[in-house]
Amino acid sequence: MCQISSRILGLLFLACAQNAPGIPSSGYELGNDTQVSKKIEALIRVFADPEAQSARIQQTARAIRELGEIGEPAVPKLLEAILGKHQVVAAYSANALDEIGEPAVDVVRRKWGQVNDAEKWKLMRFRGKFDYDASLEFALQSLDVKESALRRQAIQHMGRYTEPKARKKLLAMLNAEVPESHRWLIIESLAELGNNEEVADALIALLAPTSWAAKGKGLIHPPGNTPPWWPDGREHVIEALAKMGAKKAAPKLLEVLQEKEPNKGFYFNTEIVHLLGELSYAGCIPEFKRLLVLKHEWCWRENAARALYCAPKTGPPRRVS
Repeated sequence: MCQISSRILGLLFLACAQNAPGIPSSGYELGNDTQVSKKIEALIRVFADPEAQSARIQQTARAIRELGEIGEPAVPKLLEAILGKHQVVAAYSANALDEIGEPAVDVVRRKWGQVNDAEKWKLMRFRGKFDYDASLEFALQSLDVKESALRRQAIQHMGRYTEPKARKKLLAMLNAEVPESHRWLIIESLAELGNNEEVADALIALLAPTSWAAKGKGLIHPPGNTPPWWPDGREHVIEALAKMGAKKAAPKLLEVLQEKEPNKGFYFNTEIVHLLGELSYAGCIPEFKRLLVLKHEWCWRENAARALYCAPKTGPPRRVS
């Protein structure tokens, strides 16, 4: 389903919803069921307009706001739209369902038992926000399902909600998941779960020049010409270790920094130098000093100087734990 950031839309709607033309004011009286149903259908049809995301964004904003004000009576038809095939309508309907929030939980739960697993994942955005605990078991079980598209959504869900119960399973999937493109999402989700010794060890192993990460398995080619470092994907591993603040990765990061293979270690210099400085790893000081005297690549020298400023000033290299 097309995903439209609720945060971005929220800002747009606050700016646009006031005095939007083309949709009656929300100050209407809810009449009988037929009148309410027609009103709801008319508001949802606004999302199907070809210009709903552009020239008629104000009308879209007003429709979402009014559906939120209608509340629970709008939920069944919003669910139909979310489960439908029109991606833009489904995405905006999901935002309207979020506007309703808690009052929609019971209706969504009743619908849950009537849909298949793929359709359930279309409702997991809402349940993750408003009914997380009750939907967690389904999300965890989805990491084991046969359908790769559902596993992908489950992997991302665990990172989005920093679910610690998923860590063991994600670790087991890290080097075995197929399609291999999912492994990069697993790295991201594991990093979101915070620093953990087992996770750090698993990611440090991926810094080896012979790892699947170094070979770029499952990576999508970036737009434009092929970059000289392609297909090495260890930058994503480095980013994850940085997010985790994994100090024990420092010695291996230094090894990557010192790699002599063309277009590999040098490509990662700026990222690794910055990270080693943040980790205050004294063992990197000689390498930083070497970078400082390079005649080329001023950006490396600048990062080395900053890292040296952060590094321990005296004493032997610190023991990394």
